[in-house]
Amino acid sequence: MEWVLPADVWLGVEDGGALVGAVHLAVPVGQALDIASKPGHPMGADPARFAKYLRRCAFVDEIAVRETHRRQGIALALLEAAERRGVEDTDRELHSIAAYAGSEAAVALFRRAGYSCAPPGAPVPREYANGLITYFDPRYQALGGSYVYKHTEKFPGDWRL
Repeated sequence: MEWVLPADVWLGVEDGGALVGAVHLAVPVGQALDIASKPGHPMGADPARFAKYLRRCAFVDEIAVRETHRRQGIALALLEAAERRGVEDTDRELHSIAAYAGSEAAVALFRRAGYSCAPPGAPVPREYANGLITYFDPRYQALGGSYVYKHTEKFPGDWRL
């Protein structure tokens, strides 16, 4: 069986021809690698289900705004535009989006965008990972941040594969 991962979304904002902000909405590759590396994982044994999971979930891999342009709504606009682009991708069926927020400012941004926030050290709940049991990456433990997550408006709460 051959299948293709959904395209990542890269969006940027320019001011006077200079890039001042960018966002990257990606396939949840970390979870995909975790599944693929565990022999006998139920989703790894079902490639069609695995591909469907990867189309339905996304991860905000990166978001940044130049210091000189912060507090102008650019990051929020970038997040909203990336979500819309992900949902509008007809091959994707994007149901949920997660991210790692490594600072209080990042948590506040995601909350303004409608994301829920897990307690520090808690994984993304199953209903926001299309039923997949996730874990908190121990590499993030020392950073003290939290995972944030939300359902898209197009498929609110519809996470079963």
